[in-house]
Amino acid sequence: GMFVHFGIYAQVGRGEWIQYREDIPRAEYEKLMHTFNPAKFDADSWVDLAERAGCRYIAFTAKHHDGFCMFDSALTDYKITNTPFERDFTGELIQACHRRGMRIVLYYSPPDWHHPNFVNLKGAFKDLDNPPATDRPDWPKYLAYFHGQIEELCTKYGRIDGIWFDGSHKSEKMWQGRKVYRTIKKHQPGAVINDRCRCGDFFTPERSLPENLDGYLFEACQSVSATGWGYNRKSPQFSVPNLVENLVRLA
Repeated sequence: GMFVHFGIYAQVGRGEWIQYREDIPRAEYEKLMHTFNPAKFDADSWVDLAERAGCRYIAFTAKHHDGFCMFDSALTDYKITNTPFERDFTGELIQACHRRGMRIVLYYSPPDWHHPNFVNLKGAFKDLDNPPATDRPDWPKYLAYFHGQIEELCTKYGRIDGIWFDGSHKSEKMWQGRKVYRTIKKHQPGAVINDRCRCGDFFTPERSLPENLDGYLFEACQSVSATGWGYNRKSPQFSVPNLVENLVRLA
């Protein structure tokens, strides 16, 4: 498969974790949406690239940890259709995949550095169970938002071949992972779901390949950049021999 990390952070060119690593306030980071216009985007050219590489599916970041939605969600204004681009980026990619017989998997981050009911930026991963005193999260409201967006992704675009969660490395109970799993299967019975809400169909080692995976269903994702997944103009890239070696090991 071809895994694509793309969002408003790409225009800065310092990786997809820039908001967290550089401690950028929400209001400041949010300004990026007002200049985001990937006008040359052509979904069919992405499918062309995946086909030439021999890929059978594309996984795309519908929402990364920064909370910005690359799809037209009815639950937030922080989304691609409110940028100068105006179009539904994710929807166009899904349609192109459907036309071409390419499977489509949607990456979705349950953690959300932008949402007012989630813990604040510095608590995003460090203190989910014991957030800083300055946080005032409303967890039931945030869960309703999270579950509502999964419902949107599973009902408004036709066939979805998989949902790929990330960042939710706490308890299943915290995220109500089984409930989310049932929602996805209700609307998309053929979709596969990874294990990062603590329940799922397959194991997802990241940028590594653990030993003794016999008997496990897994997807081992690997970035091209040595420092992350999103565009980073200063990051070294893994060499072609290194990437080929990883593919051979997986095979």
